Amino acid sequence: MGFWTFYVAPLCVAIMLVLIGSQFMLHKVKLVGYLLYFLAGIGYVIAAIFAVFYIYVAILELVTPDSLSHWGWIMFWNDNLAFLAVTVVLLLINIVVLRHGRKVRLQVR
Repeated sequence: MGFWTFYVAPLCVAIMLVLIGSQFMLHKVKLVGYLLYFLAGIGYVIAAIFAVFYIYVAILELVTPDSLSHWGWIMFWNDNLAFLAVTVVLLLINIVVLRHGRKVRLQVR
């Protein structure tokens, strides 16, 4: 539950805010564009903090393997694979959106 709430949701919202902000920059409404970029930055920070904690917990569980049962290990690897897959997909979408935003900012100038 926390994975989707504190990692995926802020990243998706931040990506959408950057995309919308770049459109405002294209239409010369720079103040709103900068405000949306700022809000997207807050979303990125929230997601980054959660990602650091998630990686810390994954390393801690790898260092102390006797604390998990057989089903615990299955759930552990399922969580890690979901984290990895979602991270790769969201980062690729983020790269595409940021490149689009850069092209829009160059068009504005």
